[in-house]
Amino acid sequence: MNAFAQLYEGRLEYARATPGSREWWQAIRRLRMARRRINDAISAIVDAITSLAEIVAEPLLSIAEAMPDLSPSAWTLPDTDGGHDE
Repeated sequence: MNAFAQLYEGRLEYARATPGSREWWQAIRRLRMARRRINDAISAIVDAITSLAEIVAEPLLSIAEAMPDLSPSAWTLPDTDGGHDE
């Protein structure tokens, strides 16, 4: 059962159980386990995205450092028609 289904089932059990009963405490334990699994999954996703960003950033930084000029003046084309804009 995935963590979200476990969380949903745990909430249903918690809502049905009498506060303080054994079922109530079991539901709380299941909810905590599901929350922990979801948090672990989110942490793994964040770690993967961070690693991917680091892998992609290195080549992009070296490309940017190798470019001679990134100022807007370097983007303009030379005037070849004697100043006649059409």
